[in-house]
Amino acid sequence: MSAPDGRQIAALPTGKGADGAAYDERRGIALVPAGRDGTVTLIRLGRIPRVIGHVATAASARTIALDPSTGRAYLPSATLAPAVGNERPKPVPGSFRMIVLAP
Repeated sequence: MSAPDGRQIAALPTGKGADGAAYDERRGIALVPAGRDGTVTLIRLGRIPRVIGHVATAASARTIALDPSTGRAYLPSATLAPAVGNERPKPVPGSFRMIVLAP
């Protein structure tokens, strides 16, 4: 999307359950985590944005933080117990982990 006028520039495929995004300005890459399928889609931004790859993470890793000085991305995750009824799956106690992606 174009920030100045809101015009759509491109529509690119990401994983299921995309929940956030981070932008690595130094490398010109957007990282889009998808918690349902456990991937991060890497998008090269430029005049014509394009998907340059997917990185496997974990099914619950949908939140992302990026350290701009190192380019490392941090994605918290946990093993999820089966959902009960219409509730969201709950994390299994003691299963928290931090996934770190480095350029």
